[in-house]
Amino acid sequence: MEAPLGHRQRREEAKPEIMKKYERHLGPHFTEEKVKEFVALGMERGRLEAMAVDEYMDLYAKESMKW
Repeated sequence: MEAPLGHRQRREEAKPEIMKKYERHLGPHFTEEKVKEFVALGMERGRLEAMAVDEYMDLYAKESMKW
């Protein structure tokens, strides 16, 4: 039986699909440029791990939210 996508045995295989999903879900809320910045940050493990949690969360804050 094959492990499901996302299982530790298939983690590398799952990463491109996870990133597509991440971009797809950010798209309606942020500009294309901002989405690219989020993705680039996510690909830079050292930079991301060095960032304080509140600093990271502030990246997602917007002046106004459209619900």
